[in-house]
Amino acid sequence: MDNILAQDVLSNLPDAIIQHILVHMPIRDAVRTSILSRGWRYKWATIPTLEFDYRCIPTSSSKEDPLVKMEKFVNFVARALLLHTGPIDRFKISHSCQLRSCSDIDQWIVFLSRNGIKEFVLEMWYCRDQEQQFVVPSSLFTCQNLRMLKLRNCVFIPPPTFKSFPCLRTLWLQCVTCTDDIMRSLITSCTLLEKLFIKDIHGLSSLQVYGPNLKYLNVWGEFIEIFIQHSPLLVDAKFSLFYHPKIRNADQNCISMWPLVFDSLIHLEKLYLHGMWWFSSYGDHIPERLPTTLIYLKNLDLCIAFHRSSEILTALCLIRSSPNIQLLKIRSESLVGFNTEHPSDDMDFWEMQCHLGCSLNQLQIVIMKDVHGLVHELQLIKFILGRSPMLKTMTVIPFHVSESLKDCADKYIKEEHMLIELVRFKRVSTQAEIIYVK
Repeated sequence: MDNILAQDVLSNLPDAIIQHILVHMPIRDAVRTSILSRGWRYKWATIPTLEFDYRCIPTSSSKEDPLVKMEKFVNFVARALLLHTGPIDRFKISHSCQLRSCSDIDQWIVFLSRNGIKEFVLEMWYCRDQEQQFVVPSSLFTCQNLRMLKLRNCVFIPPPTFKSFPCLRTLWLQCVTCTDDIMRSLITSCTLLEKLFIKDIHGLSSLQVYGPNLKYLNVWGEFIEIFIQHSPLLVDAKFSLFYHPKIRNADQNCISMWPLVFDSLIHLEKLYLHGMWWFSSYGDHIPERLPTTLIYLKNLDLCIAFHRSSEILTALCLIRSSPNIQLLKIRSESLVGFNTEHPSDDMDFWEMQCHLGCSLNQLQIVIMKDVHGLVHELQLIKFILGRSPMLKTMTVIPFHVSESLKDCADKYIKEEHMLIELVRFKRVSTQAEIIYVK
């Protein structure tokens, strides 16, 4: 009796609430509600969000033939689309299938394009190499109502007739294969783009971002050049940059102009920059400050290799150019496992930096992570403490290594010396507290 009453209560809920519940259930469970009663038979068929992943099909064993698993998955998706009767706003496929092409997916996209699909996600996991990547069918480029597009492990080659996704707000590309020209054309043509995520793009060496409405940018990968233009609304930017094998042959006249990357970032409020070497290796001269002061920047997150003076200079350039930062995070790049010579303890370097001047009048919180105890790390802490009158906390988290790596890390970690120096450093803030986390 209790079960019948509970079912009646659930059945009498407004359709909007029932849809909301079904949307947040795995699609297989949502479809299975059709067996509850005659009234529930087609309630799932009107939900606007369809997400298909490994939970769609039961697996008899972990060693089941991949082709059999794929056939089950394709059949489930095809049947769900056949029975679905309402509009589909969001469609997602997230699976470990390794495909180069699939006529079924092509047909699904054709069906979705005719139903005004707004969000499309295609994630192919565990792709071993580019030869096994899924080739995005041309039908995807007819989806003119797309507001969000997310692709993983795909080959992205638009047909010659493709112009743009005129309604696109969010673009997320990871482990996608495309060219510099394709990426530039795509970003430039999607003028309403607000969020852009680029990670590990095969075949991409130069990134050009043109985003009059862009607010969030996340770039991760190997690049020779990065250009950001006409992006006045960009407030949150993340860069995780790695060494490109062709960087030694790049045009020095071009790459030495890295400070100009920030010319279109004058309204930045958050900046995450890991891969400082990318900037510090581009030219011998590192300016004291950027040409454009980042007056709106509140949060600054940097990763620094303290055994390279050029990276320290680049970090100081960014800090001096951000007079209103309130939260500063710095992670020291690990030296363990690398045949890196101990950095020079040149105190003249810091004497010169002190004379250049720097005021951090709004800085309140500093977090230093993976600190090895190097002189340059401690001098940067001293530099910050002496220029931050509003500082509340300076948190120092030392670098920890496993027992197997302690022998090669001993020459870098000087914990006792570090604690003594931290206590001795002068603080211009009367409320500043140094927190040492073991």
